[in-house]
Amino acid sequence: MLHLSGNQPNPGLGPLQPRRPYPDFGPFLITTSDANTTYNSLQTKLTKNFSYGLSLLASYTFAKSIDDSEGDEGFICGAGGNLILQDDNNPRLDRGRSCNDARQRLVVSYIWELPFGRGRRYLNTGGVVNAILGGWKLSGVSSFQSGFPFTPTIGSNPANNGTFINRPDRLCNGEGLKNVNSWFDTNCFDASALHAAFEAGHPRFGNSGRNILDGPGLQNWDLGLLKDFLFRERFTLQFRAEFYNAFNRANFGLPASNIEDPSSVGRIFSAGEPRDIQFGLKLSF
Repeated sequence: MLHLSGNQPNPGLGPLQPRRPYPDFGPFLITTSDANTTYNSLQTKLTKNFSYGLSLLASYTFAKSIDDSEGDEGFICGAGGNLILQDDNNPRLDRGRSCNDARQRLVVSYIWELPFGRGRRYLNTGGVVNAILGGWKLSGVSSFQSGFPFTPTIGSNPANNGTFINRPDRLCNGEGLKNVNSWFDTNCFDASALHAAFEAGHPRFGNSGRNILDGPGLQNWDLGLLKDFLFRERFTLQFRAEFYNAFNRANFGLPASNIEDPSSVGRIFSAGEPRDIQFGLKLSF
């Protein structure tokens, strides 16, 4: 577990330093091994060889991962992860879905010997026709995945405990339109009662949990087209054309989560890699 705000005071009024557990010291980094993670999953796999040179491998996972700290991995997970604890004195309050908790994932791998050219169903001939159209193989990996979770946040610290991550009060479910301009219902999260509690002399944390909403899912198609050219008995030249994210689908990142920033909250400003095409030759002898 990574505590970036060790020696954190509880919510309260007045200067932070006198309220710290060890008032002679400021905040400090603590790395411990007391974090807790559970992972449960149902995994299935199907392998099938069809006629006409088609082979298929499909795997499906239904899973849930829960933890109370992302540790160093939180820096990789970004807005979806937990870089630090909201309440360093009570890690249980941060128990929730892991930032890499993809509830469902389906991966289909396939290779198809295209039915054209010598010895195949269509254009079963040699010569120029076979040299151009025969012997091709189509391969690919298609991935479909539900979204990673993320946490609605606030940019201020009404608990007055010096933490860097604060969560609002949750008023309703929070599911929204799920488009790039309004991914979640920002009206379901509010910080006004937190600020009112501070003004009334009773600072507190918001009641929203960690990683309670789902970000965009993922769909990706990586395709490859290849052919082997034989030269005498010793030499084989393989040509490959590879298309990553072949259909150039936008796999969007997580939405902005700070509800106190009305210009960006709920909007998505990032996406994964666009289509990438590469060609290659490999000589085997």
